[in-house]
Amino acid sequence: MKVLYVLNAKFMGGATISLFNMLKMLKKDVTPVFVVPRKGLTDDTFISFVKKNNIKLYEIPVCVHAIYKPNCIMSVIKWPISFILMCVRHYFSLFLLDKIVEKERPDIIHTNVGVVWEGLGISKKKAIPHVWHVREYQDLDFDWMIIPSKQTYIKHLLSSDVVITISNGIRNHFDLDKSSNVETVYNGIYSNSECRLEMPKSDYFLCASRIVPEKGHEDVIRAFAEFHKKNNRYRLKIAGFGDSSFIKRLVNLAKSLGCCESIDFVGYHKDMRGFLSHAKALIVASHFEGFGRMTAEAAFMGCLVIGRNTGGTKEIIDKTGGFLFSNVEELEREMEKMASLDDSKYMSLAQKAQSVAKQLYSTENNASKILSIYNELLRR
Repeated sequence: MKVLYVLNAKFMGGATISLFNMLKMLKKDVTPVFVVPRKGLTDDTFISFVKKNNIKLYEIPVCVHAIYKPNCIMSVIKWPISFILMCVRHYFSLFLLDKIVEKERPDIIHTNVGVVWEGLGISKKKAIPHVWHVREYQDLDFDWMIIPSKQTYIKHLLSSDVVITISNGIRNHFDLDKSSNVETVYNGIYSNSECRLEMPKSDYFLCASRIVPEKGHEDVIRAFAEFHKKNNRYRLKIAGFGDSSFIKRLVNLAKSLGCCESIDFVGYHKDMRGFLSHAKALIVASHFEGFGRMTAEAAFMGCLVIGRNTGGTKEIIDKTGGFLFSNVEELEREMEKMASLDDSKYMSLAQKAQSVAKQLYSTENNASKILSIYNELLRR
C-alpha cells in the first residue's frame, strides 16, 4: 500500500525517530511518500534515511496549528500577526498538498503529529482514509495555545478515520478515552533482539534530552548538587543539544552550587545506548512528556529510571517500574536510593522493566498494530 506521511520537521526529533522505526519494520508492506516543511532545520540522518529507502520527498510550507502562549506585551502584540500568517500558510499548504495527492494517489494519508491539520482537510476532499497521530499534549508539554480552541481541535480529531495517541495520558487529555475511532499505540523504541543488560553500572547519572527549560535540567542540577555532597564519586552526564545561552545558565548554576566539576556536558549523540547501558540511572525531569521516549529506551538498555511524576514518564514507569519524584527534594532522595541498590536488586528491577518494554514498546509491537490499523481502513 502507498501511504503519504505529512511530517512537521526534517530533523530527528522524537516524532520522526518513531516514524522511521515504524517504517523500517513495515518496508515490505508500505511504500511511503513524505511531505515535509519547506523551511526549517534539516539534519543529515533524515536525508540519509530518505535516500537510502528511496522515499519520494515533497517540500511545502507545512503549517503548525499552534502558537506559544503570550508571555509578554510584545508577544501579545505579535499574536494576531502570527495567527494571520498561520492561516495563510495553512491554505497555501492545502493547495500544494492537493496537487501532491492528485499526483501520488495514496491509499492512506497519515499525519505524523497532532499540530498539523492539512492531511485531514485533503483526505476529506479526496475521500482517502486519514490517520492522525497525536504525539503531544501541546499546551502542557510545549506551552502552546491550541488554535483555534481545544474544543474545535477535538472535533476535528474525531472526524479523522483513526486517531492514534502515543499514551493514554494524551488520549485522556483530549477527552478521547471513550471514542471508538481512537487507539493508543505506544512508540516502537527498539527491536526485542536489541535488549542489553550490563553489570556492574558506572557511578554516573544520565540526563538525555533537548537542553531547554521545559526538560527540567535546573531541577536535576539542584538535586545532584545536594546528592553530590555525600556521594562525591558520582558524576552527572548531560547529553543533548540546546540553546547556548541556556546551557551557559546551567553551567553557572552548577558553579554556584559547587558541583560544576562533576558535571559533563557531552553534547548530542545519535545513539545513546552506550551511555544508557552503563549509567546508574536515567533522570527524566521533563515537566510533561507526551510519551517519554528516553524512559522506554532506558528499559531496553537495562537502565533504571528516576522520572518526574507526570505525563508519559509516569505512565511508562507505572508499567516498567522505576522511581518517581515531584520536586527537587524528592529527586535527591531517589538518587540516594538508586546509589544504595546492590547489583542483584538492580538486576532484578532492570529485568522486570525489560520484560514489560518488550511487550509494549518494541518496534515489532508498534509496527504490527499500525499495520493492523491500515489494513482495517482499507477493508472499510
